[in-house]
Amino acid sequence: MIPASYTTLAAVVFVVGGLLTCFAGFRLFRIVLALYGFFAGAMIGSHIAADPGNTWAVAMYGLVGGVVGAALMVVAYFVGRYRDDRDARPRSGEAGRGSCGA
Repeated sequence: MIPASYTTLAAVVFVVGGLLTCFAGFRLFRIVLALYGFFAGAMIGSHIAADPGNTWAVAMYGLVGGVVGAALMVVAYFVGRYRDDRDARPRSGEAGRGSCGA
């Protein structure tokens, strides 16, 4: 969990990310996904730290968790695109997506 002193900062970061997603659309989608993955991974990683009093350990766990979270979100995006592209291609004897079959 985020320490109480950082909750306002985290809320601002998430609101800015939401506004970027809303108004910039798909152009920034992968960047925003990576940012959300980083923050979610950092929250989980800093929560896993064995000694919450050791600031260095919490920061390192948060950084590693953030990088892993961002990487997972970007990989999930590309896996989803790959699966969608495979579903969009017509197979032998099938009409493509959105066609009448004629």
